[in-house]
Amino acid sequence: MHIILFALFFLIVFPYTGMAQIISRGEIDPSKPGDFVFVEEFLPGSNTSQAIGAYGWLGRTIGGAPTLGYTASTASSYGVFRLLTSIVTGQGGILVLDNGPVGFVLNLNTLPGAFDVWMRIAVFNIANSRARFGLIAANGSTVQPVDGVFLRHDTATGFEDTNFMLCRRAGSDTEACVDTTVAADTLFHTFHIYSISANPTTIYATIDTSSPVCLTTAGTGCGLVSTTIPTASLSTGGIIVTDTIAARALDFDFFGMRIRGLTR
Repeated sequence: MHIILFALFFLIVFPYTGMAQIISRGEIDPSKPGDFVFVEEFLPGSNTSQAIGAYGWLGRTIGGAPTLGYTASTASSYGVFRLLTSIVTGQGGILVLDNGPVGFVLNLNTLPGAFDVWMRIAVFNIANSRARFGLIAANGSTVQPVDGVFLRHDTATGFEDTNFMLCRRAGSDTEACVDTTVAADTLFHTFHIYSISANPTTIYATIDTSSPVCLTTAGTGCGLVSTTIPTASLSTGGIIVTDTIAARALDFDFFGMRIRGLTR
């Protein structure tokens, strides 16, 4: 009995890193009905669209069907799912949680509380690749989602990103971004997109331990100001397209989301 009590005390006081630590800090509390929570670790299993991971992620096609499959875990990445493009320029794919035309996040502008999206993702090759991941429009078929708030690294002509960018798009308008100042590479990073209030007019992002950057509907206060936050329904997901005659990939280790303030 004493051993069990000691073990429980140890877990509470010295939680494991990763999801347990996030829960211990109160960032996600799955025991509270007022918190919407999901956590996806991409443990090895089916690579069939609508049966991927714990929640049945969908694989969508951009130009030519991507390859969907799990890749080797590492000491800090248990369960990694790879979205791999063809070798044809302009082709790629989308990994997303949606049921077709509707995403599960109904409207960022009317959320009942603050939201967080955590992603641990690696861009497998940063040269000649076009990547976006975060909250994206449901039922997408293009490298630029018609609506969304997401991280981007896109080296195509007209973009030429060298750093990761925090971006938004609303109703197919011009994609607008703020530079995170974090240089893109092929390593896994923990990306965090979040708000600090309900009905957010400002959205923030960090990468690992970087300082936050933000975009806002207000006229001042962020690197991107006087912008529009999308009102369409969105889903968690990632997009990768090759911009050369070689395959490019996104590796997904973890996705998590929390929305506070639900009345249930």
